[in-house]
This record gives sequence, structure tokens and C-alpha cells, in this order.
Amino acid sequence: MYLRFVTPGTVTRAGLRPGLFRAAYDTRRALWPSPLAQAIDHELSWFGRHLPVPRGAHPFAVRAQRVWHKDGVCWFRPQDEAREAIAHAHVLSALLGECGVTVERIAARHPGTILYRDAMQVVAKPD
Repeated sequence: MYLRFVTPGTVTRAGLRPGLFRAAYDTRRALWPSPLAQAIDHELSWFGRHLPVPRGAHPFAVRAQRVWHKDGVCWFRPQDEAREAIAHAHVLSALLGECGVTVERIAARHPGTILYRDAMQVVAKPD
């Protein structure tokens, strides 16, 4: 199963809730320089060092009615390679929970049309 961590917030054009990282960056910025913000920053730094950034012309781009939209959605892959990243995502979720941000973990067998893939994640166009 592919995993995604979502938070409350403005849904995207594709009708999806924001992911974990947007909430983490926003929360860290709002709380800085508290110890909780520093713990969030520590987890974000781990992802910055270990989670590949999708490369390519348009890794998040989805074409709809001749217009490109950034509707690609990131999911953790169901692989052993993603186990450590998923563990850090759980820690980040718990830290956000301490800040009052609800984080929900969702799973899917088929996240949609795969636009990008690496050892830990995929970017998919929702079906």
C-alpha cells in the first residue's frame, strides 16, 4: 500500500487535502524559535538530506484542458527503502499533533497515474 499523510486545509484544484510537509513548514515558521519548532526543523532537515526531490521538466504537472497544473500528489512507496522515511513522517505527524495540527495517514493500492518514481516515493496524478 502507498501511504500519504494529509492535514486539514484548503483543498487543491484536484480536490485533495494538503500534505504533511506544507503543514510542517507553516507550523515551524509560526512557532519559531520554540523547542517544538526546532524538533520539526530537525525532522524536515532529515527529509531534506534523504528524500530525493523529484527532477525533470514537470514532475508534478498534470495536463487538463490544454493547461498544465501542479496536481501531482506524493505518496510513500510500499517498499523497505521507504521504511525509514515513513518512520520520520510518523514522528513529524506526532510533533504537528502536539501543535494542534491533525494529521491523517491514508493508504491506497493505486495512487493514480505515476508521473515520477524513486526508491522512496511516487508522484501520481489522482484518478
